[in-house]
Amino acid sequence: MCQQTKAGIALLYNKETNNTYDVRLKLTKEVFTIQKLDVVCTRGGDTKLNHRTVVLRRQAAGGLGLSIKGGAEHKVPVVISKMFKDQVAYQTGKLFVGDAMLQINGINVENCSHEEVVHLLRTAGDEVTITVRYLREVPSFLKLPLGSPVSQSGQSSRVSSPLFDSGLHLNGNSTNTAPSSPSKPSANEPKYEKRWLDAVDLPLLMGRVSRYKAGTDKLRSNSFEVCALDGASTNILQFCTAAESTDWLQAISSNISDLTLENMKMINRYCSPDDQIVHMGWVCENPQANDAGPSSTFKFLALRGPSLFIFRSPPVSATDWGQAETTHILYEVLLKVHKLWMAEDCWIQARFYLGLQQDEELQDGEPFCFSVLVGHGQSHTFSVETTSDLAVWEKSFQRAVFMEVQRVGSKTYMCSSQGKVLYFTIDFESGFTCSESSSKNILWRYKFSQLKGSSDDGKTRVKLLFRNAENKQIERKELEFANLTAVLHCISSFMASKVASVDQVFVNSQSNSGKYLS
Repeated sequence: MCQQTKAGIALLYNKETNNTYDVRLKLTKEVFTIQKLDVVCTRGGDTKLNHRTVVLRRQAAGGLGLSIKGGAEHKVPVVISKMFKDQVAYQTGKLFVGDAMLQINGINVENCSHEEVVHLLRTAGDEVTITVRYLREVPSFLKLPLGSPVSQSGQSSRVSSPLFDSGLHLNGNSTNTAPSSPSKPSANEPKYEKRWLDAVDLPLLMGRVSRYKAGTDKLRSNSFEVCALDGASTNILQFCTAAESTDWLQAISSNISDLTLENMKMINRYCSPDDQIVHMGWVCENPQANDAGPSSTFKFLALRGPSLFIFRSPPVSATDWGQAETTHILYEVLLKVHKLWMAEDCWIQARFYLGLQQDEELQDGEPFCFSVLVGHGQSHTFSVETTSDLAVWEKSFQRAVFMEVQRVGSKTYMCSSQGKVLYFTIDFESGFTCSESSSKNILWRYKFSQLKGSSDDGKTRVKLLFRNAENKQIERKELEFANLTAVLHCISSFMASKVASVDQVFVNSQSNSGKYLS
């Protein structure tokens, strides 16, 4: 992956105000920034004030030269929704679309209805003093088409509406009979401009991107949110198209992954070869069928040394690694990637690896999932955001298990057969061995290649079928284990690693990955 820098416009949904407004996005190597429009004083005046007071001289033609929307009856402020060029409001240089009205001729109007503000403006006289403050979160109703409410007869109504522009009827009863030229601001007066200002800076290290609706396993359409390590969030970013949303999501995810990799390399420099981090990152844990808890929760997984760590939040310090919610021995768990069938009866996952299908082609209800099957039939099901995330987890898990199997070399479990206590050993070099617990005498031994089948009762008992190397006959061995699932997963891990060890392409790729991480 390569780190990306990007800039662009998106919509931001504020869950607290239930409002959607334009924001500007900036992506750098380490930080994701959201900018909001604001009015700033660039010359003269008090730059610390968040409001402006402007005196307007009503014109005979055009009145105040502005339109307004909003009102307390809809729990929104009254804002300037349009200004007309070459008329008085525009010419002041101090008023902007998106300014909320605070006072009219000294009267507070923050809690006034639309009709009350219209009345005040119409009856304020030829000289109107208004105090305004720019709303950084411009209300979404400003994006509605301009116009006036239409009566049933089709004629424009003179009655104002908070969702339509009230403009022409703000003229009032001016005593001016001749058109007057709007005055331009003098050189000594304060100058104001609209600018994009940084509002939210989210460090990307240990951050995460999520398309999931909070507490559910449902994906949002064309939108996602970015969350930092400290829990700070962007709220929901919305995009016009799925392609644009995917492009931003992948760019942010790529930078997060690169920062995670750099962090892993730094940690690994101070760790022994047996305690290296192979991969770590955020996933969304989906509930099991009988789980009465929340629909989904975010977890941080790490493949390190002999274990799979599951955290509620990323480990930042050395002591945090001892605070994992759960740990599992790598060779005693099994990774299962959930494949999605297509109508053409072929694996969708294969198409992803071949680059024939993009993320945005998936439907909302088709997340990228994998399960980690652990002992006693228990499992964790996780989903990730992109196909590349899914591929990285699958390959990293294979590598971590391979490294751990080679490190331990063999694993012995206590079992029983026909009332006798035995030891069952899985050895990377020699295969399977069963011996007496007391005398250590070997009862039988088979290579991995001699295992031809197995069956179990799903609880404690397993039947292993081996082919005798000499007479080619199938020999059945029945054993009973306290944790049968862990034993079966261990067998699978050792056999898969044995097969991988003779695949030179796989061995070379693991060797190169090790150099890259160290």
